[in-house]
Amino acid sequence: MATAYGLELDPGMHEEFDFTNWTERESVTVGPFTVTPFAVNHPVEEAYALRVEVTEPDKQGNAVSRILTYSGDTDSCTGLEEAAKDADLFLCEAAFEEGRDDDIKDVHLTGKRAGEAAESAGARRLLLTHIPVWTSPTTVMAEARPVFGGDVAVAVAGVHYTV
Repeated sequence: MATAYGLELDPGMHEEFDFTNWTERESVTVGPFTVTPFAVNHPVEEAYALRVEVTEPDKQGNAVSRILTYSGDTDSCTGLEEAAKDADLFLCEAAFEEGRDDDIKDVHLTGKRAGEAAESAGARRLLLTHIPVWTSPTTVMAEARPVFGGDVAVAVAGVHYTV
């Protein structure tokens, strides 16, 4: 992180952040949240989808669990589907388009592949994100809809989403 921001390695950003390494499928607790990393398919040493779970009382006082899964950068893989299993909200990148990016493997999802992962995982809602300016949000959403039976939307800056 220090190198990315042009800072000296000592102290780097250790005064601002508590850096730790993820261990695949080893959960950590952050406040009321349990965060579990799942290794995903991306051409770097370590890439993870994150499953964030919280249990809180509903209006009647019953314990209710909520799950948010964030894909991170990935292509289709088992770890992604396992991270998104039964997610209330699956925040999933869809940087590529079907037909246009077919020759680029193991980097990003298309809307169709994001929708397939969400469907396979049994996610309730799919929120597409990490869509670059050269990729059409309308196209990736249209790719996801036929393969995912739940609600599909494209993340919009400044909008709040309830899990």
